[in-house]
Amino acid sequence: MGSFGSIDARASDGHWLALSLADMPQLDATEIACNWALSHHAEKRLALAYALAEPFPLVGDDVVIDHLAHDRVGAVRRAARWARRVRMQGEVAKPLTR
Repeated sequence: MGSFGSIDARASDGHWLALSLADMPQLDATEIACNWALSHHAEKRLALAYALAEPFPLVGDDVVIDHLAHDRVGAVRRAARWARRVRMQGEVAKPLTR
């Protein structure tokens, strides 16, 4: 489970963040995503990476995902790579098992 809680909890956090971002004006959502991507709190970066695997539009999503894919925390990197794959291939979002 690690220091970030269960996979289900992380995916749930990401889902709720995705819903929140989807309901915001595009520029506000992009600002929040950028701030969370640059956060010193790995939990925020991880939730954002999970959120980006959800099907909602976000201006600059590719830049944010690329930034997270180079994160110092392995769980964030893995979640960002998963989000990139989901967004590029249009796959149904499924929680990471690793």
